[in-house]
Amino acid sequence: MVTNQVNSEVNPINSPINHIVVLYLENRSFNGLYGNFPGANGLANAGDAAIQVDKNGIPYTTLPPILNSDEGYAVDPRFPTNLLNRPFEINQYINGNKRQVLVR
Repeated sequence: MVTNQVNSEVNPINSPINHIVVLYLENRSFNGLYGNFPGANGLANAGDAAIQVDKNGIPYTTLPPILNSDEGYAVDPRFPTNLLNRPFEINQYINGNKRQVLVR
């Protein structure tokens, strides 16, 4: 007997899915793409893990200048030089649909 019924209750113990693999372009982070997704344990919960430090372990007040490797590693004028040391939405500074090469 064949049925079209779908079990509306999912039991995670019996779920056939073991892993989810997400592929995305270079210079993008998972949190940058999905960190604000409803229910994601992302940017809002990053805390000290999102703070960048110098080689001596001291947190930056502002992020170091962002360099553009397509322009001989010059400071990228698309980004402000006073970005606070916390996550930010990169798409407000660059077109996310184009290939971008950034070095911090």
